[in-house]
Amino acid sequence: MLLITAMMVLAYAIQQDSGPALDRSVASLRSMRVKLGAHQQYTPFVGEVWNTAMVVRAAMRAGKDPSDPHLKPAIDWLLARQIRKDAPRSWQNPRAGAPRQGGWSFEATNVFNADCDTTAAVISALSLVLERSDRDDVRKAVERGVAWLLPMQNPDHGWPSMTRDNGKVAQEPFFTKPMQQPADLLAMLKLAIERPPEVTDPSTAGLTGRVVEGLVLAGVSPYHPALTHVPDFFAKQRIGERWWGRWGTNYVYGTACVLRGRQALQLDPNAEAQASGVAWLLARQNEDGGWGEDTVTYARPEASGPWPSRPDLTGNCVQALVDIGLGQHPAAHRAVHYLLDNQRATGAFRGAHGSLVVLPPDTFYRNPLLEIVTVLEGLAAWTGAARGGWAPTPHAEQAAQWTAALKRGDRAGDAVVRGLFEGGELKDVNALFRRLTANGQPLPDDLPPAVQTLFDTDAALPEDVDQDRIANAERLFGDYGPQIIASLFFAALPYAYAIHKGAAVLAGTGELVGDVARRILKTALFVTAVAEGGGMQPDGGGVRAAQKVRLIHAAVRHLCTTQLDWDIEANNLPINQLDLVATALSFSLITSDSVIALGVPLTDQEQEDWLYLWVVVARLLGAEPELLPSTIAEARALDGWIRRTQHGPSDAGRRLTEALLDWVRSFIHWAPLRQLPELMTHFLSGPTIAEAIGVPMPKGGRAIIAVFRAADAIFARLLRHHRALEWIMAEVSRRVIAAMIRDASQGADLSLEIPPALRARWRVNPR
Repeated sequence: MLLITAMMVLAYAIQQDSGPALDRSVASLRSMRVKLGAHQQYTPFVGEVWNTAMVVRAAMRAGKDPSDPHLKPAIDWLLARQIRKDAPRSWQNPRAGAPRQGGWSFEATNVFNADCDTTAAVISALSLVLERSDRDDVRKAVERGVAWLLPMQNPDHGWPSMTRDNGKVAQEPFFTKPMQQPADLLAMLKLAIERPPEVTDPSTAGLTGRVVEGLVLAGVSPYHPALTHVPDFFAKQRIGERWWGRWGTNYVYGTACVLRGRQALQLDPNAEAQASGVAWLLARQNEDGGWGEDTVTYARPEASGPWPSRPDLTGNCVQALVDIGLGQHPAAHRAVHYLLDNQRATGAFRGAHGSLVVLPPDTFYRNPLLEIVTVLEGLAAWTGAARGGWAPTPHAEQAAQWTAALKRGDRAGDAVVRGLFEGGELKDVNALFRRLTANGQPLPDDLPPAVQTLFDTDAALPEDVDQDRIANAERLFGDYGPQIIASLFFAALPYAYAIHKGAAVLAGTGELVGDVARRILKTALFVTAVAEGGGMQPDGGGVRAAQKVRLIHAAVRHLCTTQLDWDIEANNLPINQLDLVATALSFSLITSDSVIALGVPLTDQEQEDWLYLWVVVARLLGAEPELLPSTIAEARALDGWIRRTQHGPSDAGRRLTEALLDWVRSFIHWAPLRQLPELMTHFLSGPTIAEAIGVPMPKGGRAIIAVFRAADAIFARLLRHHRALEWIMAEVSRRVIAAMIRDASQGADLSLEIPPALRARWRVNPR
């Protein structure tokens, strides 16, 4: 805004125009003049949207009613400032399909280019409004803001200010070579035109902390996949015991923001990073109770002060201490007394001037309103904590529920298997199982009573099961079976193998490594029995297949806990309740996401119905219904928690994966595709899982994946719905399925029967 106005003044002056337009422009420039001690500069921004968002946020934390006649117009004004016009995709977020509207910009006059920090501030404020109001327009605005903000995340898992993937090195300032004379219009114009490589917008820790806090306040689960690796980003951005700040000054601000972000993610408060960050922040508190820092630390990080206390930084630190559970710490009390003792009669606060950093280290501006608002929010947070104390959030309660599930098995199934072992009847039951294939098939008379009771209980699906949704999922399997099975190899199974404690159980059975073909065949049989047309009807075999698997799982738990030296406290219960839910997740969410990544145009409803099928199956496997996700959003939250807490490297996971990929590779005879198993594991599972299970990126693999994606785009444009990856993986999967059918005859008790109708649709020829 400053540049545009100044250039207009210059143009008018050249034309020797002394009319009203020039007078108004000069007046506008004068209004932007700010004095900071002996220093004078012109404020380059106004920031009405940011200011209003922070005022609303502070008022809500102070307990104001959103219908207050002074507050409601501000809320309505924020809603009207949401960007609803498409921004230039190539500038802010070049990714295909990324939302081009839905965020908020710093200034009201900017109707195209939103920024992450302002958007996070607005959705935070509006989310607090929703805690006391049921306004549908506010809810929809928050949803649009979240939808714009999430895809702005950089590949390093942090957030930039306003342009995605435009940073060379983390911890770099926005401008690595800042202008020495910010008021030099020619210099500013030259910089804007040339856009040199020094102009970057990397992810920064402080801003990411603010964004994470805003997203979680807006209802995004801290276990959402986008947030799963943010802790790793914080760790990489750490500078000693502190974090670099963006927009606020500097390490004090950045560290406070990261601590709040870590709290929003519900990370371990006793972790070394958290503890050392808190210790560093407390050590920087001045004797008067406040915190201060000068912008010189951007240019000279070693400069440690002490700096005069600033109300804005002190307010930020009070908020951080309250959020991380230290609201009653003596440091918080001293800070509150500093703020109260230094408030003027006007409501403003004495102390060093605060500033928002624009181009570190030399370009910044003062915002007196923000100094007041930041203090107000800090005091409101401290007062609220003093009144009500801390209580677990719904997310924390959910995490505790998931954690407890790691120690629980299938009570009914375990009781049946325990009785079979004690009565020596397991061998007879196995023999009977071979004859029991159809859901509606009468149970044999010689079945042990306990088994008969369990099977009778689950023989008919619960009355609340929606058969129409199951039929939709079956049609999906009929249409895209080869791609679904390919996703099984490169996404679903690797996802399970990355659960390092569960992988030890799978590897311990020996079959997955020693006879991988047999084990994968069993998995394929199970998926086919469940998802083929009519698999959950009386003539199908899906229910019976699930019942058999349930007892097999119970048998594994029994053997591990009674015949092996299994430490449940350290390694969790084998095939526990969470493992059952994770299995359903791998066959549903992980598989459907992978199919979409291969170019299959699944609708949201198709994804939901595919999840629904496997939730029903999980109930048949003995999973507790209250643990199962009912929507894709709930599934993603659980997925994020599993990735953060259960995934990790293990020797068992690496051995399982190696056996799987070697087996798949045995069906690939064309040399250029020999690296396909590794490439597709990286592509569909992601680098984090691939690294955990020991899958190296082949030489030139990133370039090959880039070629795949380029070919996808070409195919999509030329052939509309057909994509290169979809075609390649479908073809590979057809060959593997055909080979599995041929090889299944090696086991007398196994045969992979694909219904003729599906064979024809999938174009599978086992000969």
